[in-house]
Amino acid sequence: MKTKIKMEKVFSYKTLSWGMIVLFLLSLFPILYCSFFDYATGDDLWEGAAAYQILQQGGTLRELFSAVFSWMKMDYLGWQGNWSSTFLWCFSPNVFGEKAYCITPWIGLCSICAGHWYCFRYFNEKYIGLRKEMFLFLYSLITLFAIQYMPYIRGGIFWYSAMINYTFPYGLTMAIFVWIDKFLNGKKYRYLVFLTLAFSFLGGSGYLAIVLNFEILALVIVYQLIKKDRCKRKKALLLGIPFILLLIGFAVSAMSPGNAIRGGEGYGFDISTVILTLKECIVQGLAAVPKTLWEVKVILFTLPLAVIGIWENLDLDKTKLKFQHPFITIAFLFLVSCSVYAPGIYSGDELSGGVYDTIYFVFILFFYLSVLYVVGYIKTRIDVKKNESRLIGSPQTVLRIRATVLFLTLMLGLIGGKYLLNGSAWDTCVDFIASGQLKDFEEQMQERLSILHDPSIKEVVLPEMNDQQGPFMHMPLTSDPKSYTNYATARFYGKDSVIAVPREEYEALQESGR
Repeated sequence: MKTKIKMEKVFSYKTLSWGMIVLFLLSLFPILYCSFFDYATGDDLWEGAAAYQILQQGGTLRELFSAVFSWMKMDYLGWQGNWSSTFLWCFSPNVFGEKAYCITPWIGLCSICAGHWYCFRYFNEKYIGLRKEMFLFLYSLITLFAIQYMPYIRGGIFWYSAMINYTFPYGLTMAIFVWIDKFLNGKKYRYLVFLTLAFSFLGGSGYLAIVLNFEILALVIVYQLIKKDRCKRKKALLLGIPFILLLIGFAVSAMSPGNAIRGGEGYGFDISTVILTLKECIVQGLAAVPKTLWEVKVILFTLPLAVIGIWENLDLDKTKLKFQHPFITIAFLFLVSCSVYAPGIYSGDELSGGVYDTIYFVFILFFYLSVLYVVGYIKTRIDVKKNESRLIGSPQTVLRIRATVLFLTLMLGLIGGKYLLNGSAWDTCVDFIASGQLKDFEEQMQERLSILHDPSIKEVVLPEMNDQQGPFMHMPLTSDPKSYTNYATARFYGKDSVIAVPREEYEALQESGR
């Protein structure tokens, strides 16, 4: 009896959830440490130059926004149409100070962590009914995987221009899902205001978030309109306000002359391209399932623990989900996850790393929703047939299975930990710190910034730095003053020109007094 009680305590879900929470928090430490040495580069400098120069000159608030909107117009006409993202780009944190840029990773992490927490907690309490311990375990597990194995952490977390265009809208989308449900099922119209503001913003942001929110809101509106609930029909019609604003924002973005310039002769709407895009979305979506599970092996590695945890902690008396159509549900989730490939496929352009991050986030989210639904479906069928949920035996048998699965997971994790961590944010950041590269990067950046902030130097010569800087996005300066990063740097710091030369050459120039 004592052994049984001790076993239940050691392998309890309370212990499991707290262990997962601690592991999740520890996994963030290297990222947060590196965040204090993060610096702007490339697009951050190019887009933030207008606001930065006004602030340096002590301009008024009116002059600041006038300069920003003038730059937004130039961007819209000559480069690309994401007008709301452009507005935020103009206020890159480095505009307010070099070290202010350190807030970038925190915004990215908060977008994912807070977005997941707000969304998962709400839908679990209202519809799913997982017990608290299992909810905390799954939240920590999914969020850890989303952050640690995102394909392009340089852009998704550490580079403001990509983070604010992809990671931040993803976090906002998590909140939007909650606001839609709260508006439909409550009496507070403030959520309609939130949705109106959010969809107005998303219309001019990254196209993947537009596609995802367009689909979900369209399906919600159609579903509520065909139901007999008059109150919800009325609210569904009111949801047409943010829906239309999203479409208007997207139309304004899509019609940008800058998009046409970048897209070339093939830019524009073509029905044959749409059909091919839809087909290719499914092809790439199918290919991504085994590819992602192979690359992020830790998902399958921890899947047995997640399955048995959901099985034991899904309260059929509390859940409002009926778990009746697993194949239809999984097909729906799969098709929605495939849809986020559409913007990149249709454009045919070289894709930003943030695109792959968003695709991965959606995959992780829908993968675990599919697992939850399948487990719920099987448990519901067993409960209906036998009036008990003991597909795998008595409570004692379940405890033994849980203990065995947890023990094997821990042992295999300890044995193959380095292999499982390969390519993770933890691995990248810890290696960057421990190797001394981070320290070297900080010293070189301080040297560079001291020169760039010297008002007496107008034609700047800097020592070269390579672009392999661990988790950081760093667009290297070259010897060509007309190259993009050189010109962006000169524009931001108000220099006539900026070039970079090998350090040996730079030191020789310093010794010669140039």
